[in-house]
Amino acid sequence: MKLQDIAIAAIVMVTAPTPTKAADEPLPKARFYLISDQRDAECDEQRDLDIVFYTHSKESCYVWYRLAHRIRGLRGKGRRFSEETLQAQISYNELGKLYSKLESAGIDSLPEDEKPKRGGLSATGWLEWNGHEKHFSNASPSETRAKVEAILVGFIKDLSRSPKNKFVKTDRFIQGDDQRVHQLSLKDLVRSPEKHDGKRIRVKGFLHRAFEDSALYQDKKQQQSGEDYTESIWIAGWSSLIGGKEAVELNDEHVVIEGTFDAQDGGHMGLWPGAIVRRTKTEIEK
Repeated sequence: MKLQDIAIAAIVMVTAPTPTKAADEPLPKARFYLISDQRDAECDEQRDLDIVFYTHSKESCYVWYRLAHRIRGLRGKGRRFSEETLQAQISYNELGKLYSKLESAGIDSLPEDEKPKRGGLSATGWLEWNGHEKHFSNASPSETRAKVEAILVGFIKDLSRSPKNKFVKTDRFIQGDDQRVHQLSLKDLVRSPEKHDGKRIRVKGFLHRAFEDSALYQDKKQQQSGEDYTESIWIAGWSSLIGGKEAVELNDEHVVIEGTFDAQDGGHMGLWPGAIVRRTKTEIEK
């Protein structure tokens, strides 16, 4: 992946001065959030990288990390995507050294408002450091910004190599949005959602859309009961690469939906056993 094909935004939130300011000050909580966008004729994706530091005490701190992909459109037989999570405990001293490296890299000298460049991909994001909020708007980071990002990503890679830390890497194969669909019932889908993860499916049901409720139910009676979400699935948006969006969004209708099933997407508050994402067809059942 070439740098010019990636749109990057970063967030680092620190709620107190860095620990080098005073030895008796508690270590600050920090967060680093990186968004990378890439789009070509075959794939439209967003990569989310999230790093959070929690100060437990002056003896230890906790680190949480996640790398995930949001596929907005995909063509062809399919691709394999890796997702990662990490939970680690580090010493107070280790986190202090990390913040010192960030200061040495020039994190304080980053501009408060980065002017967007014309042409190419754009990005949005910001950096909050010692009470200063700094906005990013360019895909290609400056030399200082690149150093800051590299230090944080490198720190996580080092932690992932240690057997004492809980590092999990999961590979998912996701079919393209132009592949043939597998028809199944909604009941079979919710019984074994993991079996159909990443696959193109065609399913029938009662579609209801409302605030915080966009789902496919067995029938209208089940939707109106509003008690059990485990027998229905969340309905997300359309594929960005394959046509098929209807002129008017259907609602409270018995429909047939085609799209990709995501067993990891539980919809609003994670209440559903999965979601149909990257839809390519939604039509009234005949």
